[in-house]
Amino acid sequence: PIENSVYTTGSHWEFKYLNYEYMNAGLYSSQMYVSQFTLALMEDSGWYLIDYDYAERYTWGQDQGCSFINDECISTSTQQSNFPQFW
Repeated sequence: PIENSVYTTGSHWEFKYLNYEYMNAGLYSSQMYVSQFTLALMEDSGWYLIDYDYAERYTWGQDQGCSFINDECISTSTQQSNFPQFW
């Protein structure tokens, strides 16, 4: 889930999928996380040896199913959030 925007293409996580991750472009919050997902990317780069004990628990989208990833955040018919607990 790599960001696909003019300024951050290929270098940051897509906000919709990994909200509040440190590798998310342009989001500033007191709730920033480094999850197993980001640590795995760092390990896969071959530059880092990762101790996953330092991964933070990440609950964004937890238990929402495939629709959280595949569907739109806002309903086009109602103009309301499809996931009000997140947006």
